[in-house]
Amino acid sequence: MNTSKLWTLAFTAGILTACGGGNAPSANVTLPEKARSAGVSAAASGPASCKTPSYDGDQDNVMRAYIAYYGRPADSGGFAYWTNRVAAAGGSLNSIMAEFGTSKEFTDRYGSLSSSELVTNIYRQLFGRNPEAGGLDYYVGELNAGRKTLQSITLDVLFGASGSDATIVANRLAVAKTFTSGSGSQSNYLTEADGNAMAAILASVQDDSTSANAACASFDAMLDARSGGLVKTFTVTKFTDSNNGTCGSDCSLREAVAAANAAGGRAGVILPAGTYTVNQGQLLVTGQVHVHGATGTTAASVIIDGGEQNRLFGLEDPNARLVLSKLTVRNGNSDYGGAILNKGTLILDRVTLSGNTALNGGAILNTGSLTGLALSVSGNQANSINTNTGFGGGLYNEAGNFGLFASQLTSNTARFNGGAIYAAGSGTVVNTTLNTNQSGAIGGGMDTLGTVAIVGSKFFANTGNDGGALSSRESSAKVTVTTSTFEDNIANGVDLGGGGAAFNYAGVLTIRDSVFKRNQAYGEGGGAIETNGELHLANVSLDGNTAQMHTNPLPDSAPGFGGAILIIANSLVTIDTAQFTQNTAGNSGGAIYNDQNTQLTITNSQFTTNTAQGLFSGGGGYGGAIISEGNMSLSNCTLSSNTSKVAGGALSTKIGIATISNSTISGNSSVNGGGIVAYSGTLTATDLVLSNNTSTQASAGLLNDLAQTTLTSVKITGNTAQTWGGGFSNNNTIGQVSLIGSSISANTAPDGSAFVNFGTVNVRNSTLSGTCNNHKTVNNQGGNTSSCAL
Repeated sequence: MNTSKLWTLAFTAGILTACGGGNAPSANVTLPEKARSAGVSAAASGPASCKTPSYDGDQDNVMRAYIAYYGRPADSGGFAYWTNRVAAAGGSLNSIMAEFGTSKEFTDRYGSLSSSELVTNIYRQLFGRNPEAGGLDYYVGELNAGRKTLQSITLDVLFGASGSDATIVANRLAVAKTFTSGSGSQSNYLTEADGNAMAAILASVQDDSTSANAACASFDAMLDARSGGLVKTFTVTKFTDSNNGTCGSDCSLREAVAAANAAGGRAGVILPAGTYTVNQGQLLVTGQVHVHGATGTTAASVIIDGGEQNRLFGLEDPNARLVLSKLTVRNGNSDYGGAILNKGTLILDRVTLSGNTALNGGAILNTGSLTGLALSVSGNQANSINTNTGFGGGLYNEAGNFGLFASQLTSNTARFNGGAIYAAGSGTVVNTTLNTNQSGAIGGGMDTLGTVAIVGSKFFANTGNDGGALSSRESSAKVTVTTSTFEDNIANGVDLGGGGAAFNYAGVLTIRDSVFKRNQAYGEGGGAIETNGELHLANVSLDGNTAQMHTNPLPDSAPGFGGAILIIANSLVTIDTAQFTQNTAGNSGGAIYNDQNTQLTITNSQFTTNTAQGLFSGGGGYGGAIISEGNMSLSNCTLSSNTSKVAGGALSTKIGIATISNSTISGNSSVNGGGIVAYSGTLTATDLVLSNNTSTQASAGLLNDLAQTTLTSVKITGNTAQTWGGGFSNNNTIGQVSLIGSSISANTAPDGSAFVNFGTVNVRNSTLSGTCNNHKTVNNQGGNTSSCAL
């Protein structure tokens, strides 16, 4: 068996599985594979601007298998081999899928994964998303019971795709076909790093033509970097920097680049292993120049060193094109773009950029087109002499576009914004890691002002004043994050310190299928995220994030709000299918703090074991899970086992309009208002279960102060207060609670186990069990059953 071909196939399959074409058993599995494949093929014509070849059904199915199991396009040799195998089997993918799943690459990459992780990986590779809970549970159950194999699940998910999932598969198929048809024999020499870059490019393809066209352009860049077809090549023979006007037997890098510029087409510069000094000014690229290490070399063995004297490469003509491959560019120094200034087209393939310094763009300043493939950017700096510089420790994308695929940006620093990346213009970051980068102001990892898509990437241990890992700044920013992880990032600005992982200021930030874990904010808050704009979360996990206060050298003036998320005034936020677990706010809002003049909508989410500590003088300790002072809608949610120091073990509402429906608030605790405290504003709850909450003092289920609260079809049961108000208390003379079609039962308190009232309580068509302590007005509006006088 050709393991290199299997490796290629396995890698492609990873992308296909990520797509995820259904969350329950697909009816299509009973149809012949030919019929099912025809249905998918009909939608798979692909984006027009990609040079997509016409394949027959067997060829399309083989490419789908590559996408599903390995997450990348096929190499040309492997593609021909497996297409012949499928054709010989009458078009059945079953004939080869089992071999895909036992290939060395597949077992190396996925052999240690659990059943849940394997199924999730299928969905991510196919659709770029996680499966819904129902689909995941079904397929894991079938796999563990032996009723289905990973092979049959992959086929089920693939051919059951519909809607946007089917469009993503079609687009990825078209892009993969474009690459394989153009790769020729060179794709038979793929390494694992190549495969990672290919997978990253394909993973960037979504259900829109823009992402597909961009992926085709990135594959073109990759093929360009690897292809021959050079009109001439020049081999560098000496390490010192000189220029006598010719490149012959005694040829410097500068002389070779000059000769390549003048070659009249795509010309190559070949560098044997060694360190090449560039200290006579930048190497100006005006033509189409490919600079790459000689056969057998690596980025570590071919080094271009600026000696901190000057920039190394400059592309100042928009028509200039530079490809760098398998080499290191280090110790450059310039005002703008310490290593490279690009106004043309720049392709960096398996390149390391390290130790470069500039005012903006420590390694690169880009206003043209930049593609990074398996690129390493480390230890670069953007220094500052004024507030207009000090941006983009690794990359300053001033305009134009950039794409980073299967790359790593590590330990870069910026005096102001964007420790690793400052991103105006447009950009794509896929399967890339940003770690231990640092900014002195905003965006420890990346500061964005333009349109940026982040897919399958990791941000960890980055630091900034606001947005330890990522910032989305200005109304021009449109940032989409998918299937990415943010861990151990820190926002540490004194009196700022917002968004330990991400800070969204006035832009639009959309995050799907991603994880935020152990991020910290010291200052304002939002251990994971702070937003002052438009924020949309779907299928996101936020676990163990914290919002705390500096103690040295000076304490912050208003710290510790929102252990996971801090929502500032004038924000619009939607959250769907999120898990908030063990987040901690030193002040209030263990998971979420929602400020005034906001609109927050939460659906299908769970809040568990979050804490509002109330550690600081001047207040705090409200809303173990959520405190909302703006407008909030909560639907199909569960808030359980959350705690707060003062009031509102699960939820605290104030000023705005809060609406709760089809939800459960259970097992939460506080001193007062073990479940909910409604201080002011309007609270409306429908089909709510308020149960088993505890208060060490009063109002175990609900504490109503100045609010106008309406409870319809609400069940208040099993709550326990140590003093009074087991079910609820209405504590203020102007507070009002209306019970409509609701029940109060089995609550416990020495005084008023059902309720205590100091304001107005209206009761209609409800059932009350326990004692009622009324100090003002109770209106019996009829249809009630009560053990106490109303």
